[in-house]
Amino acid sequence: MRKPKVSILMSVYNGERFVCRAIESMLQQSFRDFEFIIIDDGSADGTGEKLAGFSDRRIIRIKNGANLGLAKSLNTGLKIARGKYIARLDADDVAARERLQLQVSYLEQNPGVGIVGSYAAYETPSQRLLHRYPAGDCEICWWLLFNNAFAHPSVMFHKSLVDISGPYRDDFTYAQDYEFFVRFSRVALTANLPKALVTGTAGTHRISEQFGDRQSEFAYRVSDSQISNLLERPAGAEATRGIWALWSFSPHAADVDIGASIEESAAGVMELLEKFEFYYVRLRKYCLHESETRRQLKRLRKRVIARLHYNAAGRFIRLSRPEAARRSLVKVLANRPGLFLRPGQRRAFAGLFIKGLAQ
Repeated sequence: MRKPKVSILMSVYNGERFVCRAIESMLQQSFRDFEFIIIDDGSADGTGEKLAGFSDRRIIRIKNGANLGLAKSLNTGLKIARGKYIARLDADDVAARERLQLQVSYLEQNPGVGIVGSYAAYETPSQRLLHRYPAGDCEICWWLLFNNAFAHPSVMFHKSLVDISGPYRDDFTYAQDYEFFVRFSRVALTANLPKALVTGTAGTHRISEQFGDRQSEFAYRVSDSQISNLLERPAGAEATRGIWALWSFSPHAADVDIGASIEESAAGVMELLEKFEFYYVRLRKYCLHESETRRQLKRLRKRVIARLHYNAAGRFIRLSRPEAARRSLVKVLANRPGLFLRPGQRRAFAGLFIKGLAQ
């Protein structure tokens, strides 16, 4: 039997409200050469009946006898997947019609890239929110030190990478995708397409919404391990948490009290950046031309410094240290003057600047 080019992988648990919409978005793809593996992870609602209503021969249904969790369910699908590429989708997401075609084309044209994701959109009753992720490999690898750099339902990756890096870790109840992608980034180039190829619905009992604190705990374990390794420090060190809190995009980072040690944490971020630059040159020695590696690192350095001082300025203001806040804001402008070109960032930056001047 001829193997399909792509194996789509979806796990669903009590998803009767949205699963049909997700499945239909894949069956209507412009790219047709795929199999669609759907794991019903012990659903107790009408999910089974919804799945039985689809007769498309490309669908392969698996029923878990009990709720095993996302990691074990996805690993079950990976074992039977026959495609060259694996595409993920969650049961409460909708894929853009051209999603598979765009990602297959990208991977075929860029053989060194092992995984490609995209921006993701989320709909609420009143608005549509766009989540942007870093596009280039260098910035993605830096992001992965602090946060997940991919929208899990948007990714497509080479199945062969699973043989090299291993499957999802089922001892990670949460953030298993983040840990999974970190391992992938060590053996292949990474990318995100700057377009929303998946759309989710906010408030649909997503894991990140239901268990935000626990998700953040597991994610921080992944981040702490990487930062500690690069800096050659013991995992769990207080200084490492300050570095994470000062740069991370996590909504929980701003709540971490690093006291009056903002300068120390900022110095830690810069030390980490220098270690990362050395590490990245070695990591991509055989994947990227040296000039391209240097170009990406130069661009990354400006972005890291800008975000570092933007976050530091906000903390300085809360500590009533206006002079330090102003110095940080000047460094933001020196490294990322383009922040003023984005309406949302412009308003936030202007508000921060005004507060700094007012004190």
